[in-house]
This record gives sequence, C-alpha cells and structure tokens, in this order.
Amino acid sequence: MLSTRCLLLFSLAACCGSAVSVARPQAPAGENRTISLNRYWNFVTDPAGGLKVNDLASVEKVRQALVPGSWQSEFDDLRDYAGVAWYWTSFTLAPLAAGQIALVRFGAVDYRAEVYFNGQKAGSREGGYLPFEFDATSLLHPGENQLAVRVVDPGAKPDEVAGIKYAEIPHGKQNWYVQTSGLWQGVEIEVKARLHLGAVHITARADGSFRIEAPYVNAGGNPMGEPAKMSAQILDSGGKVVWERSIELMPLVGLNRRLWPDHGKCEFPGRISNPSLWSPASPALYTLRVGLSSGDTQVTRFGWG
Repeated sequence: MLSTRCLLLFSLAACCGSAVSVARPQAPAGENRTISLNRYWNFVTDPAGGLKVNDLASVEKVRQALVPGSWQSEFDDLRDYAGVAWYWTSFTLAPLAAGQIALVRFGAVDYRAEVYFNGQKAGSREGGYLPFEFDATSLLHPGENQLAVRVVDPGAKPDEVAGIKYAEIPHGKQNWYVQTSGLWQGVEIEVKARLHLGAVHITARADGSFRIEAPYVNAGGNPMGEPAKMSAQILDSGGKVVWERSIELMPLVGLNRRLWPDHGKCEFPGRISNPSLWSPASPALYTLRVGLSSGDTQVTRFGWG
C-alpha cells in the first residue's frame, strides 16, 4: 500500500526556543526573488592579516575583482599570492514581507570565508569546494546593504595562514595547476518564505511508479501560524494533471504547547498508468510542481525511464 508521509526532524532550538552600489530591478515585497551578486566587487589583499571589516571604507589600493573568479586568474601580480584578502560590494534590498527571510548563498569560496553584513558577522565557513548559505535576515535593512567577505587561503609559500596549514587542506589534481583562491563560484541573495522547500527530487520508473522527496525548512523553528500544507502534482507534456496529492504539516503536541519542526521531509510515493517514456527519439518530459501554503514553489521537469 502506498502512503504519503512527512518525516519531522527537531532540533534543540525548535523544542526549547531560539533566540559599490548597483541599482537593480526589485520584485514586489512578498514575492520570492533572487539578487545576483555575480559582478565586479571591491577587492584588496591583506598580507599582514590585520584589516578589520570597518577598515574597508578607508583602505587604499582597492581593485575591482570579478565574481565568480579567483584572484590568481584575475590579476597577473597575484598568481603566486597566498594569504588573506577582502571582497566587498553593496546591493539594494526591498522591504521583506511578514514571514520572509533573506539568505546569502555562496557557490564555493576557497578556502575559509568570514561573511559580514553591514559590519556584523553572519558566519564563517571552511572548505573550498561546496556551496553554503547563511540566514542574513536580522543583519539586513531595506535599502542599501554592504556584504563583505574575508578570505583566507594558504599556499606553498606561506604554507600556514591564520592557523590554516596548506598541507592539511585536501587537494586533488587541480593542485598541479595555478591555485584557485577567493570567491570562485557565484554569490546571490535569495528572499523567500520562512517556511520554504529544500531541493525536491523525484525518482520515476518505466512502470509508472515514482517517489517524490520534498524537504522543507521552517527557518528558526518559528511557529507556522495556521496549519501548513504541502501539495504535489504531476503534469504531462500537454499540461494535463495526471496525479496530485497534498499533506498537512503537523506540529508535535506536548508539554502544554505546540512545537513546530524546524525542518523535515515529505515523501509522496505513487504511480500513473502508461507514462510516455523518455528516449532520444521521443524525449517526453513531464512537470512536477511542489508547493507550500507559505507560497514557496518548485517546478521540476523530468522523464520516465
């Protein structure tokens, strides 16, 4: 028997409570929107490692560095530079609607990144190859905001910077070539509902059976208010709905209070009859739509086979 279910995952915070300007078009408050920060940023090296975020307003010898990109590929005189560098830029943010958050997402920064908004630290991340994000909602305000990133990346010389040893950093065969340091993958600000979807995935088989996995995040573990729902539907290549389901996200009831999960995952197993299979000769594509009552939605195109 096929059933739809949600896996509710609780953190201690959820159970116990938690405590250069570029003009760009802005979506109306209340809508999900993404602000790309892939452009030229202010950039300065800091060989002594003594600069603080508040020093950036008066620092000298500022350059313009293209993000995404490494400083070795951007500047001929920095091909062998290893150490500390700063990137900073500014962006305009429209007011957030009730129930919205603002996330900053980095594709990758090599090697350690310390992230600041308007002079306040949002967090740090070590590791040069994977994406990461921070919730910056409490550090931002409507209008112009500054984002600064302090990057630390040791090399063969010096082989240790700010306590990070080059020999202890995992390296693959890219180490045969020029080192890649800095904001070498894209950066964006994403405004979305506090209750939002993670990366939705569907596995669809040739017999028409499928399983949808839809993780969600309730940022901060805050109450969702009225009962929240997740819905999923599959449409054929002509736009006809061939399958749909919905499920209510339920709180944990206990200790005389209702506790909401700060994240979880809903699973939708199912089957449709006689799907049009994908092939190079007949690349039939279906559409999966998954949405939350908060307004966040993801659309995925996929094939059966």
